[in-house]
Amino acid sequence: MIATVVVSYKRPELLQRTLVSYLETVTLPFELLVVDNGGSEEALTVARDLGVTVLSFGANLFPGHSTNTGWDILIKDKRDDQISYLHRSDNDVEYLPGWCDEVTRRFDENANLGQLGLRTLEEEGGHPNVGGNCVVTPDVFAQVRWQDIPWRRGRATEDLYFTKAVRAAGFDWERVQTPCIVHLGTGTPKTDSYYAETWRAKGYGGY
Repeated sequence: MIATVVVSYKRPELLQRTLVSYLETVTLPFELLVVDNGGSEEALTVARDLGVTVLSFGANLFPGHSTNTGWDILIKDKRDDQISYLHRSDNDVEYLPGWCDEVTRRFDENANLGQLGLRTLEEEGGHPNVGGNCVVTPDVFAQVRWQDIPWRRGRATEDLYFTKAVRAAGFDWERVQTPCIVHLGTGTPKTDSYYAETWRAKGYGGY
């Protein structure tokens, strides 16, 4: 079983594409939970209309907190031996056919693999860490949790800290070379309010 948390903040139209593509391409038994960081009623409606469970904080508590909370809930609802993979997803990606089979194959090939990043269709070359769209084993999450931090200019984001902690705990980390997702936000203009906010917080894009 794969237990998936979609970390959501605003952008209901992209969340819908994320959820629909996930439901159309997942090939493992799954549990799916949207953790909403105080986005919008439209986002909550999108998830519920698709039959997806939603946890809403009513405020932006940031991706690390959302991931920890969502995975804790999914693990509590299932026996440990029922969950093989814990999956974190952003709410602006579209899943490509075969992504789930690629995840299974990579973990089968490496018994010490703890975290696997899902490469986007747009990526080229290497990557310094696994990234936010990733899959881990329950053994990893029993030892390593996401940092509960907001984005700040000049400081690494929570996904980099998590990958470093996975490696420090003695697990391998890899990034899938075959594209598994499309990043729907690629090429979004700086005038878009959501991306202006997040890029400014991270210090990207000239902000």
